[in-house]
Amino acid sequence: MIHFALVVTSTTRVAYLIDVHGANALHVMMLTECARDLLSFAGTFFVNGAILSVGVERTLLALGIFQACLMLTCIPMWVFGKRVRSWIARHPRLFGGDLQGSDTPTFPATRGTDSKS
Repeated sequence: MIHFALVVTSTTRVAYLIDVHGANALHVMMLTECARDLLSFAGTFFVNGAILSVGVERTLLALGIFQACLMLTCIPMWVFGKRVRSWIARHPRLFGGDLQGSDTPTFPATRGTDSKS
């Protein structure tokens, strides 16, 4: 069951990032991967001490409450998600290159990259 949850969350995250951030999806994906890996490291590095000092029951209760609070943050995005995406579409200077069909380039053109020169 845990493996299924990891697969679903990773697939959902990748699909959302590609849909919203288009040209910069790879960069945003790497940032979220790094944050996820740092959280995983912190969890595995410090959780043994927490379980030993507090106990298994209180540790699992705290983790459950933390996870429930994180899940509740999905409700505002479910309600206001279209408004957020509309706001991003109306402000192309702030999110240059993120939107498909955007006129703002993400990187300057590089000279001498063609193979014929």
